[in-house]
Amino acid sequence: MTATESPISGDLAPTDIAALLRGYELSLRARNRSPRTITSYLQTVEIFRAFLVEAGMPTVVDRLTRGHVEAFISDQLSRWRPKTAHVRYGDLRQFFNWCVDEGEAPAHPMDRMKPPALPEVPVPVVSDSDLRKLLKACEGKDFDNRRDLALLRVMIDCGLRLAEVTQLRVDDIDFDLQVVVVLGKGKGPDLYPLARTPAKRSSATCGCAHVI
Repeated sequence: MTATESPISGDLAPTDIAALLRGYELSLRARNRSPRTITSYLQTVEIFRAFLVEAGMPTVVDRLTRGHVEAFISDQLSRWRPKTAHVRYGDLRQFFNWCVDEGEAPAHPMDRMKPPALPEVPVPVVSDSDLRKLLKACEGKDFDNRRDLALLRVMIDCGLRLAEVTQLRVDDIDFDLQVVVVLGKGKGPDLYPLARTPAKRSSATCGCAHVI
């Protein structure tokens, strides 16, 4: 249940986390944060409040201290991977930044607090033999195979994320300059060169498809 769906009880203190969530969400939307970012921020704050309630700790922001937040992060580390705890640390810091800016909290409870350390995890690399198998599986001439081959080539050439590739449109590819225009996380366009095989245009009965 999101903040907008959660009923606010009349007996909540004005500075209770639950009572502040609606205003916080509106602020995030006014700052044009992405829907995914907003969801992450709100979910973390709701999880934090649930932890405080279960632990018998205060849920009003003007009584929260660094110790309360550290207890929550420690609990997250015991339940999830360090990356998850690290993300929730960052989400909470954004929430308390807003609370201080709005005058809801007299001081930032996470002031001088450090995020949980992240262990270095090597990124798995797909072997050349596995790449060849993937490409071979798309050797057909029909639309589906041409589309899948194009997606694979773009991912191999440009190193794009899955979400970035699946959101591409025909107009996002400049076939003259051989570049792909991607709207990155910062909402600014990024250009990626198609470094391997030249792009060529193919038509299909369901519309115009571009393959590599």
